[in-house]
Amino acid sequence: GGALSGDHVIESYHHLPQVLRKRASCVMHPLTLQVVRTLKDSQNRYLFELNGNITGTPRDILLGRPVLESEWVDQQKIFLVDLSYYWIAQRQGFTLTTSREATISGRSMFERNEIAFRAEERIDGELTRTDALVEINNAR
Repeated sequence: GGALSGDHVIESYHHLPQVLRKRASCVMHPLTLQVVRTLKDSQNRYLFELNGNITGTPRDILLGRPVLESEWVDQQKIFLVDLSYYWIAQRQGFTLTTSREATISGRSMFERNEIAFRAEERIDGELTRTDALVEINNAR
């Protein structure tokens, strides 16, 4: 009752526009992936595949699309997304500053003959086409 099934995955896949499906990837938490690996279609075949690529490294596949693991994704969510529409922009240039006057545990870097480095960069990301992402869930 309410559990995600293989049918839910297939139905969600078809909610992504056809032109975006060929470049889409499934993105999910590693613990969610563990559950998804057990999903089967109506003929009792696993939806999940483990294929080798040209380097011989195993590659996770779900409905013919690559699977990407991210610990930043909520464990209750699975996304099918064309990441070419996720743009990352640098909001501010990269800066690197040094200091001999910083203190660590009450001692100055100068006294310890050390230099402190501080690197800063501001970046942001945004999905530029909202229909390029579909959440795979059991509500369909």
